[in-house]
Amino acid sequence: MRFLCVLVRLVIGMASGARAEMWGGPYLEGTLGQINLGYAFDQQASGSVIPAVNYSSSEMSYAARVAFGYGWQSGQFGKAIELGYTLRDINNGAYAIIRRVPVKYDVHVPGGFDLTAKLGYQLSDRVMLSVLGGVAQSQVSVTGTVLHNNVVIEDSTSDAYGLRFGLGLDYEVKENVMLTTSLVQTRTSLDIDETVMLGSTQARARRSIDGTLNEIFVGVRINLR
Repeated sequence: MRFLCVLVRLVIGMASGARAEMWGGPYLEGTLGQINLGYAFDQQASGSVIPAVNYSSSEMSYAARVAFGYGWQSGQFGKAIELGYTLRDINNGAYAIIRRVPVKYDVHVPGGFDLTAKLGYQLSDRVMLSVLGGVAQSQVSVTGTVLHNNVVIEDSTSDAYGLRFGLGLDYEVKENVMLTTSLVQTRTSLDIDETVMLGSTQARARRSIDGTLNEIFVGVRINLR
């Protein structure tokens, strides 16, 4: 019972009293993170030249993100909008047999932009809890290479678009400087429809790549005011 009373007093103390605004004005944010990419690769083609390929995979990698945004705060409630770019290095692939020729398909996701909105609630003088959501763009490259001679039979790069959402937490270490962390999930879908050449033979191939990025970021946010 005594512990419960202390906890209630702590929560009431955090929720009461005047607080300095944490989110007002423009800001820069830089974070480092760990990413887990899970995706499904589905290839359907016309004729028998290009085989159907269907597989799912998971890849762990690291990332760096920079963002510029603007925040508003009224009382304990804050909101912000930001434009960010995430640099990633994710590679994965699968193998297929095309007319008895082994071919490796590589999927590469180097990075992309995002536009994100945040809604925050200031728990104390130094702590802001937030939810976030937005849209994301990612570059996706698909390369098909013949294994025995490294001849590239296809090389395409496309933009995938999707939604991102998650939770964030900011801790103000000193005026206008905050440690920030976020847990974000991004879901993207991409369809590629192209002509693939194998020697003098060509065929139409359609690929569907559905990806889910789970990202954990930790970094610094600096208010420019």
